[in-house]
Amino acid sequence: MRLKIESNLALFSILLIFLDAYSIFSVPISWFGQFLFFLIFFQKYLKLKLYKNIISKIFYIFLLIFLVPSINIISFQEAFFLSLRIFNIISFFTVFMVIINDNSYKNFFDNKFSSLLTFLSIFSIYIFIAQIFDLYEPIRNRASTTIFEDDIQSTFWLSQPHRLMGTFREPSYYAAFLFPIFYLNLISKNKLNLIFVFVISISIGLTRSDYVRLICFVVLIGEIFIYIKKKEIHFKLIFSILVIFLFSNYGILECNVNPDSNDCLNYVETVEIMNLDGKFKLKSNNSTPIETLGNERLNTLNYFLKSLPNLSSNGLDKVGSDYKEFLSEKVREELYLTNRTLPNYLLIRFLGQDLGTGDFQTLFNEYNVQNQIIFYSISLGAIFIGLFITFFSFIFFNKKNDKFLIYFFIICLMIFLNPIEEVNGYFALILASIFNQLKQKNFEK
Repeated sequence: MRLKIESNLALFSILLIFLDAYSIFSVPISWFGQFLFFLIFFQKYLKLKLYKNIISKIFYIFLLIFLVPSINIISFQEAFFLSLRIFNIISFFTVFMVIINDNSYKNFFDNKFSSLLTFLSIFSIYIFIAQIFDLYEPIRNRASTTIFEDDIQSTFWLSQPHRLMGTFREPSYYAAFLFPIFYLNLISKNKLNLIFVFVISISIGLTRSDYVRLICFVVLIGEIFIYIKKKEIHFKLIFSILVIFLFSNYGILECNVNPDSNDCLNYVETVEIMNLDGKFKLKSNNSTPIETLGNERLNTLNYFLKSLPNLSSNGLDKVGSDYKEFLSEKVREELYLTNRTLPNYLLIRFLGQDLGTGDFQTLFNEYNVQNQIIFYSISLGAIFIGLFITFFSFIFFNKKNDKFLIYFFIICLMIFLNPIEEVNGYFALILASIFNQLKQKNFEK
């Protein structure tokens, strides 16, 4: 009975976590979900006395060491966000430890969980349609993910296909949270309803995320390896990936389908030109691999590579400012050379605010690196990379199931390559669940 209550509460907390686009009294609902999720597993952590485990002791010793560079806090806001980062790390560790040490959670992904994912996908598809045809959707009262704190969430694309966001602030966030756990369900259960698979696959595909297309490619490569080695084909998984890939590469334009929508009425002339031929347009994704990678990801990668030779523990709160310095380096050089060559009468300084245009916004605003490996490598230093490599080496050399080793690494890629730059308890649930299945000698497909 107690386990059933805990499972239902965990499902409810996951529902709250998925309400990323909304807030109550300026507090994101997803934060309530993460905190409730942590409490459920933390009481289990204490009950199992896992704090006496040698791994737990080592973890908290390392955490204290890593926190030393972060103690130079100059404002309440910095202290608050640092505490959130620490909470996410502790939550990830707590959930992971409980699941791998408590067999009672092996049936967590039951029919109720599948029903929850189906409901969230159907509701997200409804929101996708509602945004195009100006139907009702809950008010998105949480600030967007842009560098400007008070920006409202963007739900309109004039010249690009409309993208599914669901209950998240960004399409890529929806994919980052739903895709890994959906994939885990696909490989863990042998009697998933095909409608369930189809509906969720459509919702993930409609995000049109580069991250989704990359993961689809990785999953197909993994299935090819499994077929070569085991002569097995996971038909529902292949079907799902094909549906996701199809819907992620072809999309509809809001102003082509509904030119009289509230958003399109702000661009009447452009919409008229767009619809001159009067035909329905299904726009495909024609970007090259470099364009798909994007300048932001290339900048992040270059920043990481540049930091590797002098990698040290900079603290959890210093990555954003350090990344800002990297991005603004060329702009500062440009301003220096400009000021050195200006005539004297142009050297008068006037107070003003940055307009956020061009590369000059990098002088004033901080950006996220949008990658967990890079974020924790820069903030925690070379020790993190060493622990990361050690963990995966241990997994590889102690594998008991080759097929699930492939599944495990794919889910790790799904989690560590997504645009969410911090771990949390929800991601620990997914990672620990596939870790448990990897430990099994036999797996019934």
